[in-house]
Amino acid sequence: MNTKLNERMKERAINELLKAKSLDAAARKLGVSSKTLSRWLDDAEFVNAYQEAKRELLRAGIAGLTKRVSLAAETLGEVESTKGGRTKQRERTQQPQSSDSLSMQMRSTIWK
Repeated sequence: MNTKLNERMKERAINELLKAKSLDAAARKLGVSSKTLSRWLDDAEFVNAYQEAKRELLRAGIAGLTKRVSLAAETLGEVESTKGGRTKQRERTQQPQSSDSLSMQMRSTIWK
């Protein structure tokens, strides 16, 4: 997997492995056999890149959750301390992002 074409395919494969529910599903999406994808997973360089992408996705997910938990705690504190609480709660509440939107945001940070 040394050529530029292979580097692009490696990125696509890692992205599909992160999204897919199974190795077979990822292979189908990539247009390769499961055996080929399994062979790539035997390559140390590929596995290292895949593991790093998983770590980065996890970091981004934790950061997003931490931010939302902090905002939720802040909002609850305001609701409790505000008489009638609804006005401040409405000001602080934004439409939550869908899990797909958050997932895409996290993936986009991996490949920057």
